[in-house]
Amino acid sequence: MVAVLDYLGIDGADVYGTSMGGRLAQQLEARHPHRVRALRAARHPVDRTASDATVS
Repeated sequence: MVAVLDYLGIDGADVYGTSMGGRLAQQLEARHPHRVRALRAARHPVDRTASDATVS
């Protein structure tokens, strides 16, 4: 993703990821914090609570 931003001449971006994309978005922010203006990770495993689990 950083290579795409570089190619397009974009300094920073708002990043949104769903599920595994949320994990990737968090990794992008961790590795390149100056490139991520805002981050939203939806339906990411870290966002789940015990109430989301199904007990059989």
